[in-house]
Amino acid sequence: MSLASQFHHALRVLGLEYGSALLLLLIPIFSLLIYILVNEFVRYSTRIPNLPGPRGYPLLGSLPSLRGKIPAEEYRQWAKRYGDVFQLQLGNTTTVVVNSAAAARDFFISQRNATNGRPRFYVLHSKVQKGNAVTSIGTSEWDHSCKRRRKVAATALNKTSVESYLPILNLESRAFLNDLLAASKGGTQTSTNVLDICQKFALNLSLTLSYGTRAEDVKDLHNNILLSEILYIEEMITKYRDVSGNYLNYIPLLRPFSSAAEFLGFSKGEKIMADIGKRRYAYHALLQKNLRGEIDLGVDKPCIQGNVLKDPDSKGLTEGELLSISMSMMAGSDTTKRSLLWGLQLLANRQDIQQKAYHSIIDAGDNIALAPDVAHTRIDYIDALTKEIGRYFVVLRLALPKATHGHVNWSGASIPPKTLLFLNTWACSRDTDVFADADVFDPERWLEGEDVHRHQFAFGMGGRMCVASHVASKALYTVFLHLVAHFRVLPAGDVFAVLGDYLFVDGGEISEYIDGVKDEGRNISEAVKNTTLIPLNSKWTPSTVHNLYRYVEYPDEIQPSRDFILWTNPDKNKMYRWAGTPARGYSIQDRIYNSMGVLVDAGKEGMQWKTTPANEQQHPPGVDGAPTSCDGLGLYFSGYTTKTTINDKTKNGIIFEGMLTYNMTDSTWGRSQNTTLDLDSRRNEMGEAICIEGLLDSPLALMLGGSWKNETDIAQWNNFTHVTLYDPHSQTWYDQQTTGAEPVPRDYFCAVGAKSQSGTYEICARIGNRQMVSVGGLGYWLVTNKTWQSPDTWPNAIGIFDLTELKWKEEYDPDAQPYESPQIVQECFRDRQPVAWASSQLEALFNKNSSTDTTQTMAAPTMTDSPKNDSDTNKSRSIGPIVGGVVGGVVFLALLVAGLWFLKRRRAPENLPVPTNNQQHEQYETKPDYQLGGHLKPSEGELDGTMRSELGSGMTSPLSEPYTPQPELED
Repeated sequence: MSLASQFHHALRVLGLEYGSALLLLLIPIFSLLIYILVNEFVRYSTRIPNLPGPRGYPLLGSLPSLRGKIPAEEYRQWAKRYGDVFQLQLGNTTTVVVNSAAAARDFFISQRNATNGRPRFYVLHSKVQKGNAVTSIGTSEWDHSCKRRRKVAATALNKTSVESYLPILNLESRAFLNDLLAASKGGTQTSTNVLDICQKFALNLSLTLSYGTRAEDVKDLHNNILLSEILYIEEMITKYRDVSGNYLNYIPLLRPFSSAAEFLGFSKGEKIMADIGKRRYAYHALLQKNLRGEIDLGVDKPCIQGNVLKDPDSKGLTEGELLSISMSMMAGSDTTKRSLLWGLQLLANRQDIQQKAYHSIIDAGDNIALAPDVAHTRIDYIDALTKEIGRYFVVLRLALPKATHGHVNWSGASIPPKTLLFLNTWACSRDTDVFADADVFDPERWLEGEDVHRHQFAFGMGGRMCVASHVASKALYTVFLHLVAHFRVLPAGDVFAVLGDYLFVDGGEISEYIDGVKDEGRNISEAVKNTTLIPLNSKWTPSTVHNLYRYVEYPDEIQPSRDFILWTNPDKNKMYRWAGTPARGYSIQDRIYNSMGVLVDAGKEGMQWKTTPANEQQHPPGVDGAPTSCDGLGLYFSGYTTKTTINDKTKNGIIFEGMLTYNMTDSTWGRSQNTTLDLDSRRNEMGEAICIEGLLDSPLALMLGGSWKNETDIAQWNNFTHVTLYDPHSQTWYDQQTTGAEPVPRDYFCAVGAKSQSGTYEICARIGNRQMVSVGGLGYWLVTNKTWQSPDTWPNAIGIFDLTELKWKEEYDPDAQPYESPQIVQECFRDRQPVAWASSQLEALFNKNSSTDTTQTMAAPTMTDSPKNDSDTNKSRSIGPIVGGVVGGVVFLALLVAGLWFLKRRRAPENLPVPTNNQQHEQYETKPDYQLGGHLKPSEGELDGTMRSELGSGMTSPLSEPYTPQPELED
């Protein structure tokens, strides 16, 4: 039976004629078209005359233009086109965005009474608060009840009242220091995960100030049912308050579909929303009930809600209005946590500012540095540091949205009542008409000059700005003073990889030194639980790049670890996270067996970490191998297992030979090895692998450096006298000798490859054309307290290096010129001896490539001594540079990207004797000065050959198990 016959038969079974069925299909289509036309008329009619702004798309308005972007930054850029104040439409909702300090003063100060309203959002007010009219003050409409609540709260939070809360601020600040001290094992552990500690400080600040109760231990955040409930509910409330991501607020057409999906059981979204609102009300009611009982017994502690309950003006407030006030206090805990985390990151990466802050405390005298109570003090630089953190890292980049309460006038436009208003605090905080050098973090702007009395937009502006601004500022001042006085905060290493338009920095650590006390033993690092994205399609400088950071949190299924690797698959926008050892505080027994992480939709809206099956039975995870990503394959050369990489004693201590492969398309695993090669070409620890793409007909993996263990488990350096190459498609191995004077051996360096315009292929660490990025870096993998002493060379520990000019740059430029071989590399090629190929097959690979390239202009020796005609010479002329780049010259620039920038550039003599392994171990301090590496510390940075940040291949290598013999490094 034909498809048409089946269709007609189905209609007959349903009792429908063909015309009737067609009509049933056309009715909803025409209905949708009519709805769109009517909706567009409504949208058009609600636009504000004489106010510029984008028109957007039918039904959706400007929402698609904001998807995957930071709205506040996008609005700031749009303001350059449409002006300081413009309108846009989020779905059906006409919205006015204020983007400059001058416009903000006009709207929210000069026309304060007309801009005191709050909008009513479908998600928060109709769904989350369904059946419960209690909302925080900040999200309540501007009516008589809101005015009464705000008056009572303002009385409890004014400057005079704040003085009575200073003992609470001192208590929580001291507790924060004690938590840091405990988590760092009294200073013997130099890196600590501070997320929960900051969370506890922020939550306790809200609980103690609001209700006089607190969490005693960081573990209570996870073990105490009530505290866990509070954290979860407040996190969900923040999600539902998001003014950009909840499309139900702006697109009415979606609402019946959402309700229908709920009714049919396909979704539980609306039920969850209502449940969150009820649970929020329940825990606040419980806390307030307990506080009332303590007040009746006369055992209550000083707190804001206690003062409210005792305030005569509160007698007329309903129970719901009283709960609304306490909800407002709790809502600020998330912003406090984020401000504290930003401050820690700033201090870690700006040692100059941290030193100024410390000296300002010492210079203040009165033993403030040792005082347990400091909230009552005023140290100008600490106060300025707190303000600048609030300005520079403004947490709410769009202040809580407002709605016009009356007509608002702006530049010939009349904005009607109930219009949604956004104050772009991000743009206002970077308004160069107000803040000189707005993109520079400079606490001293608050100490002198015109910026001293500028408004801090972090708390909003006008009649509805945060009523708790005084106590919040004083709390952060207190904790930063205590922190700087007793701890030194330093950054640690990261793992990172390039994929698409982003640099992915995975992990990272914070280390603190307590009163200058340093542990002389070996330190263990603890990874954080997120991935940072740095855009590569826009300009930035190391000092301002953090403004563009995006973050992806790890799910519970992915265990924080170290020594793991990253494989990237650009075609699928995926990044894989495999192997490694558990971070401090975690154990191999807790890791999910036979699983690895995968970041799906990497760099896109909605990207998230998930897990995917591994094959640990046949291919147990290890450490210290050389990873790279190559044409859809994840490659991992050699390495070994330890008791911390696999929870199977029978597989502990396995030394892998050859190449492990993971096909990222069909999720299959395999291993390839060639037992005819020498052992040092089959085994490798702490070396590097680079995928050479775009040079030959098919990709080629190149392995170099590191060390290897012989049959008696004795470690020896893997000399640069040879490199190992592997064709992943044909599974063919090559062991190629290099020419000239090889450098001293090294491990834990980092490298990827770049093809020059002249057809050569050299090793560099590229993020955009001719630019290389360096992130973090430590002196050596055997980390001690002394390792952490030297400050980072660049702001945010990020350096940009021009690989053609061989110079450090102050800015990353996505439009930089293509990579060209530096002069020093060209000289190396010209002086290189003819190459002796390891095999005719390898020679044929490069000869085939060079025969199709007739655009080369750089001179190079031919491969044979026989005379050739001009045509043949031109064809073979690229062979020398290619081979020099891949096989001989590769080690030259590989040293460059190892972080060794103290360059005494002098061409290598051809007859330099090659030392043996033992001689190299003994003669590190006497390496020739023309070599760009080794282990002598450069004068311009701390990147001395063993960076713990991987460029391209994504491997980090902090704190692997030591092997012998191990040379001493110059400190």
